[in-house]
Amino acid sequence: MKAMLLNPFLSSLDQVIQSFSGSSIKKQKVEVLTKSLNHGTNIHVFLGVTGDLYGNVLLSTDYQNGLQLASMMVGGNVENFDDLSVSALQELLNITSGNAVTQLADLGVKADTSPPAFFSGMQLDVRVSFPLVSILLSAGETKFYLNLALKSK
Repeated sequence: MKAMLLNPFLSSLDQVIQSFSGSSIKKQKVEVLTKSLNHGTNIHVFLGVTGDLYGNVLLSTDYQNGLQLASMMVGGNVENFDDLSVSALQELLNITSGNAVTQLADLGVKADTSPPAFFSGMQLDVRVSFPLVSILLSAGETKFYLNLALKSK
């Protein structure tokens, strides 16, 4: 995947996290996955991308870090995944992706996103049909993955 496609998502996510928590994101690890996404994560928010690009954007984390991300977004302590906390994580990915496709449009790449969906569970099997760039990030003590499986048409 070209850096031109990846960087708008990373910079947008950093801006969103900073605006809600004051913390910057830091890259911990970057890897390319070709078969499946298996980081031991059990919280996933994803959305589709169409237009000049196609594929998926996926935010993945474990239960505890997911609660911490939701807490950042709502500005208070979140103790379980209810409608508010799920909505907070969906909105985190929605705002991030919306800002990223705006940045991409400035580069001449037109893209739209679908509404985000939330999945949780221990036995989720997330498979990819083409290579996925998986970036382990941290914001303070909170760790999560931004996963991008995007191709240009």
